[in-house]
Amino acid sequence: MKEFSFRWSEGFTKGIRPHFSVGLNALYLYDANNVKIGSFGVEPVPGIYTITDMPAIDWPMPQIIATSYGPMIAAPTELFSLNPLSLLLTSVIAGIPSSQERYDVADFDLYQVWTNGVTVIVRDYLGAWAIYVAALTPYSVCNFRGQLVAGGFGTGVYKNWVAWGGIGEVDLAVLLSTSLGLAVADYSANKNTAGNRVMPFTGQIYNVKPLGNKVIVYGADGIVALVAVEEPAPTFGLRNLGSIGLINRGAVGGNEDIHVFVDKLGYVWSIDKELKMNRLGYSEMFFNSISDVVVSHDPMLKDFYIANEETCGLLADGMSRIYCVPTSVVRVNNSLIGPFAVSAESNPYVIACEFDCSLRGIKTLTGIEFGASGSGLKATVDYRYSVSEAFRAGVEKTLTKNGTVAPLISAVEFRVKLEGSNASDFRVNYMSPRYKLSDKRLIRGTYAQANRVVPGSGK
Repeated sequence: MKEFSFRWSEGFTKGIRPHFSVGLNALYLYDANNVKIGSFGVEPVPGIYTITDMPAIDWPMPQIIATSYGPMIAAPTELFSLNPLSLLLTSVIAGIPSSQERYDVADFDLYQVWTNGVTVIVRDYLGAWAIYVAALTPYSVCNFRGQLVAGGFGTGVYKNWVAWGGIGEVDLAVLLSTSLGLAVADYSANKNTAGNRVMPFTGQIYNVKPLGNKVIVYGADGIVALVAVEEPAPTFGLRNLGSIGLINRGAVGGNEDIHVFVDKLGYVWSIDKELKMNRLGYSEMFFNSISDVVVSHDPMLKDFYIANEETCGLLADGMSRIYCVPTSVVRVNNSLIGPFAVSAESNPYVIACEFDCSLRGIKTLTGIEFGASGSGLKATVDYRYSVSEAFRAGVEKTLTKNGTVAPLISAVEFRVKLEGSNASDFRVNYMSPRYKLSDKRLIRGTYAQANRVVPGSGK
């Protein structure tokens, strides 16, 4: 019987399959746990650190936020500043009405406006923190090139309105009043730089976030780009990006170059500053979420952490799952810090999508070579004889020092798992399964097909 082999590597740079309908021999991973999918293969996960006096996790809080004033930590009833050198917390304001809603911050250096949709908090230029009693409390605020932009005022008439203040000024008495920035007393209204606009969707506005020269307005049932224009006067134009809605308020993250968000069907999307939207997939991970989904961004490595209370997806060059489940992350002294829970599985492993070597019929998987390193590496080959049946569990075998294993399993389809014991040094960038046709009825007339479909046969 003639032996064949093929090299399977691209899945280690593409990560978890984007959709359950991905078929046989797909160059994706069925699962990847406690690893990072990099451009050269599977890498160790970047470490996430916490601090000793971090408030307890009560999902999706607490929340760590990078500001011009320094890193801040928001708990349900209190805000803290974090000393980046000593990593000690100092309370800056307590007695906030208790809420599990996450904060957005309009950061004007020393001056800051915070809102969680329930309470507005202001830090003035002298460093004093105070609760601001607003006539209309916005769900979200941001600083767009020196302009305060707010959206989603309550859950009533103005829930789908966006308002913006004058350029270079922050007048909350006007912007958060029932006139939404158009009060006669607001001198910026005479310059036509302040204003408001109702969005072309009826649902709640969840988030307003800068992206290039635009402000993206994320709602429960729509997304809109407000485009800054200079003529005939400085104001905003509107571009409707469709009826895609966020799954919940905290399900978007990023910076002025790129955003990643999760829609109400659980699909992960990216959008760049040219407004190019890309549906990445992964609804299997988030559609049935029993808790809020939150998206955090590491601006240094450009990774996204997409988490609910049970699991966290790490989106790098591809998607994987990780052991830490952070509510948020920031960079402090080049270290990634954030409050996090932990999931049940800590060992790193990858599982390749099922394959049949492009040949239906019984085959014997005689050996696998792994381009992998790590401690305690073991391989398991699950198998089945029909697509209508569940995979049967194979026997776990320890890899040799050369990275090989001999499963000696005969079946129609296979699924290979490689597991390690130390996430800090687990790496893999290819596997090369070897197999031979074990049914004489298949050998006749099959070699030509095998040579054409399966590279590396040498025949």
